[in-house]
Amino acid sequence: MPKQIIEFKTVEEATSILNKFGNEFAFPGNNLSKSEIVKNSVASNIFRAFRHLETPPSIIYRQWAADNFESIVKDLKTVNSHHDYYKFIQKYGDSLLQRWVEETLNSDNYLMYGPALKMVNLLIKWIQVSEEYKQPEKI
Repeated sequence: MPKQIIEFKTVEEATSILNKFGNEFAFPGNNLSKSEIVKNSVASNIFRAFRHLETPPSIIYRQWAADNFESIVKDLKTVNSHHDYYKFIQKYGDSLLQRWVEETLNSDNYLMYGPALKMVNLLIKWIQVSEEYKQPEKI
């Protein structure tokens, strides 16, 4: 049975009611599948910047994300510091850039480093939304 939605009128009321929940309070989780995470992680507004590619940019990204999903989840478990995260995000940013180059073969359509890192970060954000794949925050 779903829990009742509570609308708070004041901060004091919210604090009082939430304190009563104690350890039972939890934000609702999502049970997203790998394919849902890959599909939803980067929206069409990002892909619009890469028009006129022979292979649609969404296909390039989603195939790369699907191919690397398990290793990203596995490697995410080893991130324990900002330095670890930097190495992690650089590894997968470079991987996405390499795939993009292999697929496009056109210097006018190269993916730049910043947008590549953004796409990887968005994938990680969606992984962290899913209860099945979510990693505990360490840094």
